[in-house]
Amino acid sequence: MDYSLLIGHAISGQVTDDDKCNLNSIINSLIRKGAEKVILGCTELPLIIGENMDKDVIDPMEIAIKDLLN
Repeated sequence: MDYSLLIGHAISGQVTDDDKCNLNSIINSLIRKGAEKVILGCTELPLIIGENMDKDVIDPMEIAIKDLLN
């Protein structure tokens, strides 16, 4: 899996269904291996998932925005 390709698609606004599927597969694999949460360490990755963010996923941009508003 070329993660830079996923990020490039997010930046360019050209996210495909395959990108969503690939990222969700990565997240699900980490959860199955015992991860309690998955941090999307690149702020573009949540753009791939969209509004259906799983509770097991941490969006760093959401945290940054909350910190700025407090």
